[in-house]
Amino acid sequence: MVFACIMLINTLVASTTFRRGEFAQLRLAGAAPGQVLRTVRTESLVIVATGTVLGVLAGAVTRMLRTPAVDAVAP
Repeated sequence: MVFACIMLINTLVASTTFRRGEFAQLRLAGAAPGQVLRTVRTESLVIVATGTVLGVLAGAVTRMLRTPAVDAVAP
């Protein structure tokens, strides 16, 4: 769980760092700071929601595919 949180934070930091130039262009085009912040916040929520859904699905599939031999060793 801690690893997933660290990876999520890393993804969010990387996505905003790589797009700093784009955010500057939005500001130059007349976007208010609140609009840029709202854009970043919305994209972050989409990334978090997508990661959560995919993580839960991957965990469920992994759990269903566990073999009986693995269940005997690590129930």
